[in-house]
Amino acid sequence: MPREQRAARAATLRQAGHPASLARADGFEMDAAAYVRLVARRERARVAWRDFFRAWDVVLAPMTLDVPFPHQEGAWEERRLLVDNQSVPYDANLLYAMPATFAGLPSTAFPGGLSEAGLPLGLQAIGPYLEDRTTLKFAQLVEEVWYRFEPPPGYGGSTGG
Repeated sequence: MPREQRAARAATLRQAGHPASLARADGFEMDAAAYVRLVARRERARVAWRDFFRAWDVVLAPMTLDVPFPHQEGAWEERRLLVDNQSVPYDANLLYAMPATFAGLPSTAFPGGLSEAGLPLGLQAIGPYLEDRTTLKFAQLVEEVWYRFEPPPGYGGSTGG
């Protein structure tokens, strides 16, 4: 993407003022030196996670900000989500995925029950680097002893189980 186009995208993202949008804007304007600093920061995060996982098997976290939302089209920067009656940038939905993504850790999403309105809630198990089977097994055990996906009325898909 040409520098001018990246600068324009970054300016649009900065207008949103949300942390996820600001991080994406920084990425569009990043030079080589900033990239090297970011890689060093990622390596420090990986070391911290490695230390954490010496004592813990997984981290449980929400998968997204809220229940499923209506599909949206149009420019990414113009999309909005309504979360707890507040309008937030579409980028905000990426926040819970970022810790695993940034450090290159496995994350397995699994159903975490239904909201009061009957919509599915998603959770994720984040595990140690290269231990994908740990998070997959954890999600399997949760399904066996706690909650198994329940198709909503009128759902036409298969649960595979």
